[in-house]
Amino acid sequence: MNILRILILFGVFQGVLSIIAINSLPKQNRPANIWLSIFVFFINFNLLQHIIPTYGITKITIRILLNIVFSSYGPVFYLYVNQLIRPSPLPFKKWRLHFIPALCYFVFLVFYLFSQEPSDLFFAISSIGILVHASTYTAKSYWLIQNFKKQVKKIQIYIRYLQTIILLIAVCLSVFLGSLIFKFVTNTSYQEEYLNYDPTLTVLALCNCALGYFLMFNPLIFKYLSTSNEETSLSQAMLKQVLPNKKQIDENELKIWKHQLMQLMEKEKPYLRPRLSLEDLATLMDLDKSTLSKVIHEGFKLNFYDFVNSYRVEYFITLTQNSKYQHYTLLGLAYESGFHAKSTFHKAFKKIKNTTPGAYQMTLSKKRS
Repeated sequence: MNILRILILFGVFQGVLSIIAINSLPKQNRPANIWLSIFVFFINFNLLQHIIPTYGITKITIRILLNIVFSSYGPVFYLYVNQLIRPSPLPFKKWRLHFIPALCYFVFLVFYLFSQEPSDLFFAISSIGILVHASTYTAKSYWLIQNFKKQVKKIQIYIRYLQTIILLIAVCLSVFLGSLIFKFVTNTSYQEEYLNYDPTLTVLALCNCALGYFLMFNPLIFKYLSTSNEETSLSQAMLKQVLPNKKQIDENELKIWKHQLMQLMEKEKPYLRPRLSLEDLATLMDLDKSTLSKVIHEGFKLNFYDFVNSYRVEYFITLTQNSKYQHYTLLGLAYESGFHAKSTFHKAFKKIKNTTPGAYQMTLSKKRS
């Protein structure tokens, strides 16, 4: 038994232990860990099929399944990263779209491989397609991590963990690309051993080992955690869903969501949309409508419309003091601030400022003079 075979078996063993461990943790981040388990299972399948000999129809079947695994690596890891840093469960309608290419590829392979021997052209197109597909999703995962890194600077352990896995995936893709280039440069035929899989298998085994390392020394990555002011966990920093049986939102969660909502309103100014709805704002926050409604009600002591109109009123006041808008009428400024009707504007302004827009404007003019 050579060193590579030992490393592969160790990687598979480590992968099995990791799947069992992450799904047995208390307070585990179950939605994210399901995707991680699928990712590790794919790695194990890839590793095992290289050391277990197959023949005939079994070999063709394994080849089809292996190609489906290759085309699913990227989407599965991307969905894992997305679920880890934004743990609101993804609806089936959203995540299933990522696997349409793999499904189409599967149907094609079934008809193609069972009807004829694959050619060099088929190998080239398939390999390049899989490589581009996996690289695209790896890049998407990387940018997702980078954006998360900018938002939550304190959670370095999660960043290191994700960056380590991303690096190993990038190395694996680079090795695969190098093998492809070597294959075509040397003009090796499809029927021969055209690729040296040893480096790729080594990196895949190291992925499982890296996962085992983080699982052993930083198991909190795979859980939902409580936090203090000094130490913020990933789950609470980005958590987007409250369990349906909760009557009230946890104080820490409320504080985080309230801060995120205020940042969204100040930076993106969604209140300038005249037809902004609770559902629209919930989509921007990656929350369900009922949770967002609770955040606004419990965090700001307002209903949705009063909350949005409060920002519109303040924006209206800002515009009245801007020289660029001095030629606008009050109603024109109201429309610029996101109001879509005169009556709504006057009613909201009086409710928030306890006076009419005209009277408020006159008061400001007197103060300036």
